[in-house]
Amino acid sequence: MRGVIGSIQQRWPAPLNYDDTAMKDTSSSDLSGDTGILRFTSAAEHLGIPEATLRDLRFRSRSRHTASGRVIPGNGFEPAFLTLGRALYVDIPAFLAAWRRQQSGGDLHG
Repeated sequence: MRGVIGSIQQRWPAPLNYDDTAMKDTSSSDLSGDTGILRFTSAAEHLGIPEATLRDLRFRSRSRHTASGRVIPGNGFEPAFLTLGRALYVDIPAFLAAWRRQQSGGDLHG
């Protein structure tokens, strides 16, 4: 098994260099100093949001088309979600900024 993993690591380029200290698993309720990127399930716990709600926000983050061709605009949360391979991460500061924009009734896309 080690030979297979070693050959995969040699063939594929190195992953993006995110700060490993930012990818911490925490369940702190203090959101004032968040500067990290968390895995999807850890982010749901960290933010105090059910996973289903976070999944719904991600699904609706991009603009999409109805069967009749009408465009349904996204909700503005697209910059907060990062996908690396099959792993899904949430950028906490971007998520909170989008949340604040949405709650204040401001522009959701910028």
